[in-house]
Amino acid sequence: MANQKLGCLFKIIFLYMFSLPVQGRSTSFFNTNKLLLDERQSSLFVSNPKYLRPERSLANESIETRIGRLEMSLEDEKNLRRNQEKKVNGLVSSLEELKKMTEKQSVNMQTMREDLHRQFSLLDKNRSPHVRRLEVWLGEIKSWFTDMSNEVKQVSKNSALIQEILGKLAESNVSISNVSMEILTLKHSFANLNYTILKKAENLKNEKSNCASGWGGEKCDVMLQDCSHISKFYNTGSGIYTIFLGYTKMSVFCNMDIDSAGWTVIQRRKDGSVNFANRTYLEYSNGFGNLSGEFWIGNDKLHQMTKEADYMLRIDLEKWDGSKWYALYNSFGVGSAEDGYKLNVSGYSGTAEDSLLGFFPSNGARFSTIDRDVDGSMYSSCATTTRRGGWWYGIHCGMASLNGIYYNEPFSKGCSGIVWYALRMSCESMKFSEMKIRLKH
Repeated sequence: MANQKLGCLFKIIFLYMFSLPVQGRSTSFFNTNKLLLDERQSSLFVSNPKYLRPERSLANESIETRIGRLEMSLEDEKNLRRNQEKKVNGLVSSLEELKKMTEKQSVNMQTMREDLHRQFSLLDKNRSPHVRRLEVWLGEIKSWFTDMSNEVKQVSKNSALIQEILGKLAESNVSISNVSMEILTLKHSFANLNYTILKKAENLKNEKSNCASGWGGEKCDVMLQDCSHISKFYNTGSGIYTIFLGYTKMSVFCNMDIDSAGWTVIQRRKDGSVNFANRTYLEYSNGFGNLSGEFWIGNDKLHQMTKEADYMLRIDLEKWDGSKWYALYNSFGVGSAEDGYKLNVSGYSGTAEDSLLGFFPSNGARFSTIDRDVDGSMYSSCATTTRRGGWWYGIHCGMASLNGIYYNEPFSKGCSGIVWYALRMSCESMKFSEMKIRLKH
């Protein structure tokens, strides 16, 4: 900027020298027809009033005066430049402070973002199991409503058939009450006969110094009929023992560790080593598995054991979180093969809630398997669809199924696992289940 002004100064001096009278003719300094300055140079002076003076004054001024005035103008320009530089420096400082504040805010925002990410991760982790359980509940409720709707439609379609059957029953000459009395009489006769046989068997004596398997008492003259007899005569621990079922010996597993001992185990699930889901009606009738591991004692044996004596039923359950629960029924019995091994149970108490007598009870249901569908569902087989394995399936397949598929996690496909629905109202599959019976007295 200073170099440009000095150049302009020399040009003005040069023009001034040419503006003096030449060859008897005088020329004014600011005569526009005679100016040799280009348009850009002339605009510099014309636009600034400080440089405009009358022609007579300019002509009379000395070169030193004009140079002094130009130097003052240059000094003003320098002062203006210094003020502008101060403003620019102030703006730069402000920008530096703004940059530091922005960087600090960026660090704070990053920290907040990481905290929010951790909180959302924790929230999602805590939310997932509850959401999955809610999804399972909603699916089950939807399934129940669908089942009920289908059954209502089926009842409507069969209303005419039901009316026809009722008419035939009304026309029949057979007295149902008389038949019931005859059945009860026969049951009492068989009960008395069986009691007489057992008493005679108990009077048999064994001359050996040690009782043979299945026998007990001081004189080895008592036939051991279940684990409660064994706990009465022997102070032993849990394990496999021999008892008499009628006059036939059989091996059973006795649980001597729970609630005063003497429990005969009839079912156990603990590791999935035995397949329960795809067993036939005959297999469930005879029993299967390993007494030391997973097994089903057999429906025929259950009927023989419970038909003449009063038994209690205890069911012990363990969830995958390690919590343990139990259900105790004061009365338990299983019907004959002709009656479909019908379940008779009553008198619930315990901590696991009631899944056999509550909504959609198993009590009174016959035993269903994959090859014999006698369940309470009108449109599907519980043993092969919504549930799995042999069980006493009631209306809508009931609320319990301890012979389902063994899953190595609590979540099962639908309700096909080891299910005790009343426990937290869920189809969660159990880690462990054990069913056992004991004489009431």
